[in-house]
Amino acid sequence: MKLSQFKFKLPDEKIAVNPPKNRDEAKLMVLHKKTGEIEHRLFKDIIQYFDEGDTFIFNDTQVFPARLYGNKEKTGAKIEVFLLRELNEELRLWDVLVDPARKIRIGNKLYFGEDNSMVAEVIDNTTSRGRTLRFLYDGPHEEFKRDLYALGEAPIPDDVRHIRQATPEDIENIYMVAFEKGCKGITVFRDNCKRASILGFSSKKDEKTEKDVKLNHLEPIARKGLGPLDGRTYRKRTACVKALYVTVNSDENGDIFEIFTNKSTHGCAANIATITRLTSLALRSGIKVETIVQELKENSCPACQQLIKAGEKGVSLSCPYAIGEALEEEYGL
Repeated sequence: MKLSQFKFKLPDEKIAVNPPKNRDEAKLMVLHKKTGEIEHRLFKDIIQYFDEGDTFIFNDTQVFPARLYGNKEKTGAKIEVFLLRELNEELRLWDVLVDPARKIRIGNKLYFGEDNSMVAEVIDNTTSRGRTLRFLYDGPHEEFKRDLYALGEAPIPDDVRHIRQATPEDIENIYMVAFEKGCKGITVFRDNCKRASILGFSSKKDEKTEKDVKLNHLEPIARKGLGPLDGRTYRKRTACVKALYVTVNSDENGDIFEIFTNKSTHGCAANIATITRLTSLALRSGIKVETIVQELKENSCPACQQLIKAGEKGVSLSCPYAIGEALEEEYGL
């Protein structure tokens, strides 16, 4: 099953903006398991579908302030951390998601709070965006949880968009809901405001067409004037190059800026150098790393494929593919 299967267009008129006045009159969809029939009822009708011995399960879980905003050591880059679950109470280990992930590496320290009083160290990579954090806190666990949650906010949208016919009562109601949920603040947008639509209200005149895309005008960021860059080198292997070294340089914010390649023996130096220069040009022109990686990994070499089929391990599908792999590893895709 692919995530794309869950994508669909939801008509604006089907978006529920306000809850019903009587909560038991909320919509209820009933799926009959044996026949596949679907009924649309009201929640207060649910009692009609229960027999003696049936079990009713209530979900009383509560949202906790799982979204934190912090700063990376040295660079001060802003980082968003989403708390998933506590792994070890004694060691203060948490499984989290970070954004932007490419800036967060093992060994980095993150600071939270206006006075940077809460500090966490990255000790492991779990997924492309997943990290394991160890919070450096000496107090009791309950005190730690209290201070940690005080720095976070509930992971629910803080921007609410109302339809044009929203009344003053509607606006008052949404503020009351926000207060009950513990939101620090909300922003109410009305239709046709300059801000992009939050719930997808749009008109055809706002949609860009291919003709709106301006070609032949981008200038890449110049290398001149930049300070020292952080670099990391990855060793790759292809059919014609036993050791292809790909060095990925990032700026002070952790954004990939350029790459360099060097090879041991054999291989077409001109081709590899051209791919390297064009990749760096694309990076400095603001093209998304994911897009560049996708294009590089579209290329495969028959000689590399033969080695892989023969059981050779650690062989990339082509030289461009190897460069794409290095970018992918550095970026944390």
